[in-house]
This record gives sequence, structure tokens and C-alpha cells, in this order.
Amino acid sequence: MSGKTYALMFIGIILGGCIGYATSLVYIPEAVDAYFPSNYRARFDGLTEMYQDLTVVYDEAVSEIDDLGEELEGLQAAVEELQGQYDDLDEEYTDLEEDNEALQEAYDVLTEDHEALGETLNETQESYDSLLMQYMIVTGTFPITPETQPEDTIRKDFAWDYGGETYALSLYIPQGLYDYYSNRTRVSTEDYSVYVTHPQ
Repeated sequence: MSGKTYALMFIGIILGGCIGYATSLVYIPEAVDAYFPSNYRARFDGLTEMYQDLTVVYDEAVSEIDDLGEELEGLQAAVEELQGQYDDLDEEYTDLEEDNEALQEAYDVLTEDHEALGETLNETQESYDSLLMQYMIVTGTFPITPETQPEDTIRKDFAWDYGGETYALSLYIPQGLYDYYSNRTRVSTEDYSVYVTHPQ
């Protein structure tokens, strides 16, 4: 094919395109208006505006999500830091709990020792008081304070010399006890403390 033929074909294509475009401008809007409802343009414009609004809302939501993501990262870091502090405190608490158990065991042992020593002290105190009483009675140093004479008793006054000194003692003796010993045979002796320590 010659160049003239190609030129004519190219010019024909251009003219056909222009005629088609002009036809579309005239007939396509009329076809669209005939096919769609009369208010489709208003609805389309409304949907377009709604889409634009939703696009703005979407962009704002994406921005807020990004901000929340940053806050979440900060909170996550704070949580990790607090978790580390909690782990340290929990470890310290466990150590203190073990120390407390050891101290409690030691306290229980000391309490048992204290109770045992208390019982020993009471027994020793009783033995000491008994021996001291016997010693003071034998040596005549027992502190006896004067009292009013009780009922059914008799008063007996005693005096004796011991170690170059004279001692005196007044006793209120129950009448029945006095009558009992009065009827018994008295053995002569220089140590009458036996009647106190061993009255039988």
C-alpha cells in the first residue's frame, strides 16, 4: 500500500473518532437520562459527597489509630517496666518470707527453751523457798510479824538463848494441835527445832 493510502486511512480514523465523540456527547446523556430515574444525578452527587465525607472520617480514623498505636507502644513499655519491678519485688518478698520462716522457727525453739527454763526456775524457786524456810526456822531468823489472835487458838510465848543471844517468839497455836502434842511424851533435847521440822 502506498503512502497516500495510509494517509487517507489515518484521516478516516480521525474523522470517525471525532464523529463518534460528537455523537456520544449528544446521544449518551439522553440515553442515560432515559434509562436512570430523573433524580439519579442528585443521588449520585449525594453519594459522592457522602463518599468524600467518609474518606475524611476514614483518614481521621487512620490518624487516630496511628496515635493509639504509639500510645499502646508507650503503655506496653510501661507495662514491661512495671512487670520487671513486680518480679524484683516478688523475689524480695520470697526472700523475706524465707527469712521470716527461719526466724519463726528460731522463735519457736527459743519459746520452748524459755518455757523449759521457766519450769526449771519455778522448781528451783520452790526448792530455794523451802530450804530458806527451813534454814530461817532452824536459825531463828524467820521474820514473823505479830497478828491478832485467831479464834480457837492459844498464845504461847517462847524464849531461848543461842549463840550468846536471847531470842523470843510468840505463836498462836490451834487449840486442837496444842491438845494433840500436849498428850504426847516430850523427849528432852537441846535442839527443839525437830518439833518444827518433823512434828510427828
